Amino acid sequence: MSLIWWIPDLITAWFLSLFFALLACLVIKLKQASKWLLSVSIGLCWVTLFSQLQVNQQLSKVLKSYQTTIQISGLIKTKHARQQFTAKDLNTEQKWLVNWYKDTESSWQSGDTLSVVLDIKPPSGTVNHEGFDRERWLFREGIDGVATLKSWQLISQQTGHPLDIINRWRMQTSRWIDERFSEHHAVMIKALSIGDKSGFDREDYQRFQMTGTAHLVAISGLHIGIVAMVGHALGWLLFLFYPFRRWPRPNIQALSAWLLAVVYACMAGLAIPTVRAIVMLSVYLWLRVIRRNAWPWDVWTFSLFLLLLFDPLMILDIGLALSFGAVAVLILLFQGKKKVSAQVAFIKTQFGLLMGLMPFQIALYGSFQWITPLVNLLVIPLMTVAVVPLLFVLMTVHLVVDAELLWLEMMLQWFLDLFDAILQFFTGFHDTLSISMSMPASWQWFLLLVGLIGFLLSKAVPQRQLFLLMLIPAFWPMVNRPDLAQFSLRFFDVGQGLSVWVRTKNHNMVYDVGAQYDSGFSWAEAVVLPELKSAGVVQLDALILSHRDNDHAGGMSSLIQGIDVVKIYGSDSGQTPCVSGLSWEWDEVLFEVISPYNFQPYLGNDSSCVLKISSQDGAVLLTGDIETAVEYRLVENHVDEIKADVLLMPHHGSKTSSSEAFIKAVKPHWVINSSGKYNSFNHPHSDVVVRYDSPIYDTQSLGQITVTSGPQWQVSSLRQDRPKIWRMSSDL
Repeated sequence: MSLIWWIPDLITAWFLSLFFALLACLVIKLKQASKWLLSVSIGLCWVTLFSQLQVNQQLSKVLKSYQTTIQISGLIKTKHARQQFTAKDLNTEQKWLVNWYKDTESSWQSGDTLSVVLDIKPPSGTVNHEGFDRERWLFREGIDGVATLKSWQLISQQTGHPLDIINRWRMQTSRWIDERFSEHHAVMIKALSIGDKSGFDREDYQRFQMTGTAHLVAISGLHIGIVAMVGHALGWLLFLFYPFRRWPRPNIQALSAWLLAVVYACMAGLAIPTVRAIVMLSVYLWLRVIRRNAWPWDVWTFSLFLLLLFDPLMILDIGLALSFGAVAVLILLFQGKKKVSAQVAFIKTQFGLLMGLMPFQIALYGSFQWITPLVNLLVIPLMTVAVVPLLFVLMTVHLVVDAELLWLEMMLQWFLDLFDAILQFFTGFHDTLSISMSMPASWQWFLLLVGLIGFLLSKAVPQRQLFLLMLIPAFWPMVNRPDLAQFSLRFFDVGQGLSVWVRTKNHNMVYDVGAQYDSGFSWAEAVVLPELKSAGVVQLDALILSHRDNDHAGGMSSLIQGIDVVKIYGSDSGQTPCVSGLSWEWDEVLFEVISPYNFQPYLGNDSSCVLKISSQDGAVLLTGDIETAVEYRLVENHVDEIKADVLLMPHHGSKTSSSEAFIKAVKPHWVINSSGKYNSFNHPHSDVVVRYDSPIYDTQSLGQITVTSGPQWQVSSLRQDRPKIWRMSSDL
């Protein structure tokens, strides 16, 4: 099933399924080989079938003012004047992710039926080397379209579905938590009780990542295990006071552990991480009940088999690899080895997980923190002994009798404050104890994974220390830099905005940084910084802000907080003026600012810094958001300077730019445009597109675009170079 990660399209997937099946028939006399090939064929066919069904369901065009009837499912999340929920379209059976932008909170609940008017867009997202893959997430979650709610009318509030009843209780509990606790405590309590993490802001997630504690603030295997242990102990007490003749004590303990774990998972809305934990717990307890040895690898493999049998697209979850990877590391650490004290085992577990999950952490974040084991040594006991049990008791009392336990609430808040204080303390050491790595090559990552797995094997494996030698190539930086007198540009896919990374042999520069929004989300932090750090860039020699608009300069503060910048060029005070006449040379590559002449007065788009980058092999012209007035002046006064092989389409393809005279003067061989998918401005405008005779590469349809100079100019895009099944709905 994991092959689906690398297969480019469904036709190839079906072909490979058939190929492996036919190959199994050809080698049927080799029974073991035939079984393996047939298993691969069945697994690939199964996940491809579900992928095909999801692709068929997804919306393929924009729907405006679409009238329909929907039924809300799941928890309604409120943040920054936006309410978001998933809903089933009762007319088409499709699943929408619905956003309602209002300051007032609605009274909707899970199961409510609404008559609505929606604007719906097909599931889409940006495509970059680094950063969150929203398209994969939408595909995996079965989202068929992303909608904006325009108007609504309540039809019915009646529902008898168990999940709707659970989610209604979760919504009521969320409001009860808001009433009983401060906003700071309520966010954490909601995350640990009903699985609602929407209250965390950008700084919270950064702190969790820096300290390696993200797994502690989401209901997952650890929390389910803690509650199951409590249930196991309660089963022992129950049997002690009320012994059952027909039910042996281990069965009573297994049942009580399972029931409490399921109740806790239901509190979290049966989210995917909790379902994974419940399945693994159920397999383990069932083997104990039927008195069969619950060998760790039997539980591990059968749990994984069950999950993927009923939900094959779960293979696209990063969390699946992390959760099952963590359990696999623990099995490798302790199976077949002599028993040690609980304290030693706990310490060994933390450092073992640090090493074992290092490849996944590097793949996700481009770094790993040596500080993680020390933090977990302090906070896991706090969570295990205090926070989770107290919270479970508090939620149970609220569910059963709705009583107020002020002393219990005060204790819980004190422990949460202690947890927060520990994280705040260790966050200060992040820069010292965090190691950033450049891992562009898949073979390096594979060597790192195999080497660490080999080292964690049983001591019975001879010379297992030699596996550590496989780690050496993984830590050897593999940085692809342009040659002398050559340069490369990477046009990030940052929605309706612009950000370009310019690289020469020994220097790095960023031209614009994309937008930052009121929610705190910044393209600089989400895309630009991870890309730079993944490539081993620790310092920018220059940052150019073409002009002050948010979609170009909004993420400046996020960028300069995350990386050292030698010099900032722009139009604000404190920045080096980016005006005509400014020029410099790096590694035999010339940088020349052609416009504007000055910033008095500041003219907004027309004050954009127009930058020409040239070498012996040709030139690129970066234009910001200039419009026809500036284009006319450039044609009149700088007709020779603006000639270029590659042109950044001015102002994202607005019809107020890209005049015919300007295009003829530049004479580009390739045109790059940076615009957002389904943007409200309809950029690039159709009248503008027809003016260009050269090929147009647009980030909204091609994702991140890379331009490389040299005797042989190359223009490539991620959507074309790395096609994925979950991107098939994106029309190129």
